[in-house]
Amino acid sequence: MLSERTFLSLARGGGGEKAVEELRAIHRGRVLVLIRGLLDKAQEAGHPEAGMAADGFELLNSLRRAHPNLVNEILAYPTVTAWVRRTLTELREGRPSHPGRLACAAAVAAYRVGSDRAVVVPAENGAVVLPGLGRATLLDRATAEFGSGRVGHVTLSDGEPGWTPLRTLHARHDGIAVRFVIEDGDPDRMPGAGTVTGRLDDLAVRQWQDVLSEAWQSMASLHWTTATEVSAAITALTPLRTSGNGHVSGTPTHAFGNIGLSTPPGPLELAETLAHEVQHVKLSALLEIVPLTLRDDRPLHYAPWRPDPRPIAGLLQGTYAYLGVTGFWRRQREVERGNQALRAHSEFARWREAAGQAARTLADSERLTDMGMVFVEEMARTLRVWRREYVPPVAHRNARANADEHRSSWRSRHS
Repeated sequence: MLSERTFLSLARGGGGEKAVEELRAIHRGRVLVLIRGLLDKAQEAGHPEAGMAADGFELLNSLRRAHPNLVNEILAYPTVTAWVRRTLTELREGRPSHPGRLACAAAVAAYRVGSDRAVVVPAENGAVVLPGLGRATLLDRATAEFGSGRVGHVTLSDGEPGWTPLRTLHARHDGIAVRFVIEDGDPDRMPGAGTVTGRLDDLAVRQWQDVLSEAWQSMASLHWTTATEVSAAITALTPLRTSGNGHVSGTPTHAFGNIGLSTPPGPLELAETLAHEVQHVKLSALLEIVPLTLRDDRPLHYAPWRPDPRPIAGLLQGTYAYLGVTGFWRRQREVERGNQALRAHSEFARWREAAGQAARTLADSERLTDMGMVFVEEMARTLRVWRREYVPPVAHRNARANADEHRSSWRSRHS
């Protein structure tokens, strides 16, 4: 269970690396429970891949004894989590499914520890997806054998025909390092999202790397708590298409460690996006173990950052994310000058008021659990402290004008 101290630190908007690691450990345990449920359901249903899945799990367990951190990392990879949930649902509903894909996670573990043990894995739509590694294209085969760095006839090396490896981004500054997999190949990378792109070209990957390198210097030196949370919580980035309103981002609910985003326009935008989305990652993980809202799917509530009415659970997610955005601009004010300083003050003033207003809506909704009330009150307490901090009058006016314009537009759509 989550400690009270960690719960309260998360509720205040932070938590740091230790809180994220506590959430991650609980998440890993839940994934193992889901995997065991998947194995039982496949066996019970007499699924033709039940044996393949069981063999994969046996190999994972044997490798885990000698390499626990590595196997835990593979099992907690975001697309593995999303796939397990999807496949378990398919098995329960009697729909077509591939429980044998658990062997793909075992094959990745064997590859990464240097084992030469052969692993039989299923091919789906002519391909084998190896979580966190890449995608091997096969022709006219239902299964393939993985061993010694090969899937069927495909060798897992850059430039090899049929093998499409995932690329990674790296950054380090002031002793804080981060590594992201660019997840542009797994079908489970953003469940339900219609805005995922195909594979990024090499030029785009270099652009993302350049932007990350610059953004990370700012995050590690100025937003160090957020940086440690991002480093511990986010392992994969899924490229999204840009919307008509510009840069977009999002976090899947049940794929801990993955966020989606369009090509970041610059370092500041990427840093703000990471500060925003890591809040969603933390809260989604917390909600798996601590219910904070009562069931209420009615989209009734005004969110000062959205064009549409939101249900209580959605408003809570947004409020927590914008608590993080407010904290980002609060610190960013310290280093900006001129017009950029005015922008930073205006953003800080706008979002502290917006998040505070949303927190009051949540508290008055009567749709929070007891723990949810504690969580929202801690958020509100942080925002009340920040509300006392000085902001130049012109920034106040800018923030108020933007807030009034948003509210007026929202009312014209929904009144």
